[in-house]
Amino acid sequence: MHSGITDPINLGSDELVTIGGGLVDVIEAAVGVDLEREYDPTKPQGVDGRSSDNTKIQQELGWEPPTALRDGMEVTAEWIEEQMRTYREAETTSRFAVAH
Repeated sequence: MHSGITDPINLGSDELVTIGGGLVDVIEAAVGVDLEREYDPTKPQGVDGRSSDNTKIQQELGWEPPTALRDGMEVTAEWIEEQMRTYREAETTSRFAVAH
């Protein structure tokens, strides 16, 4: 896609996501684990959540994120699992070939 836009534009989910509650929950669900969470109240807390204001990209290019964060994280987790499985299979095959 080509455009004359030279200013920065936001590209992301307009869904408000918190780190400790929202994003961690999404990742846990995508990979099927429950993480042990530890919070240190003596450390700076930072912002409560993040979201992307996609107004400019919608106005300039008519674009909206086609994939929700949760769906994208699930697809990403599946892709990572497949890559790891392929790597393990290739490693096993190469070890077998060297041994014989």
